[in-house]
Amino acid sequence: MTQRILIKNPLCCVPMTGATPIAAEQNIFSGGYILIENQQIKMVGKGEFRGVADRVIDASRMISRPGWFNPNHHFYQTLPRAVWGTQRGQLFEW
Repeated sequence: MTQRILIKNPLCCVPMTGATPIAAEQNIFSGGYILIENQQIKMVGKGEFRGVADRVIDASRMISRPGWFNPNHHFYQTLPRAVWGTQRGQLFEW
């Protein structure tokens, strides 16, 4: 069964469609929609979505970056670079 999720009206949407960050910046918009079908992004648009969705998420107070996969996966690795106490410790000891 197909599940369609509509994320509508994001405060800021930065589709990661370009090969470079500059290309992504050129596509930034407010409003519009993101349609997800079976856990895959199917459409990103600047206009009004004309279709049916099983679930609608109001993103008017959210920032969306469709296509940016797992952005916080390596976030923990920035800590050892910046905090002296973690630079000589074992991973996850701190």
